[in-house]
Amino acid sequence: MIISLLAKRADLVAVAARLKKSEQDVRDTRRVEQVINNVRTKAQRSGLDPDIAEKTYRTLIDCFVRKEMSLYKRSG
Repeated sequence: MIISLLAKRADLVAVAARLKKSEQDVRDTRRVEQVINNVRTKAQRSGLDPDIAEKTYRTLIDCFVRKEMSLYKRSG
């Protein structure tokens, strides 16, 4: 299940890379922090240690931002 969701996310990242206008749009740090805050809140409500959820999401975000940046640079 998780793998299929990650594969779908990778597909969306490829689409997003074509829509971004700048490297800053790809690396949107403000948006990342919004996502992390949301993840921590949802983790807390679900009984998951928010630190585990944050670390997991930061790793996923980092991987997908690197992928998106690579695709963005190739398309530009």
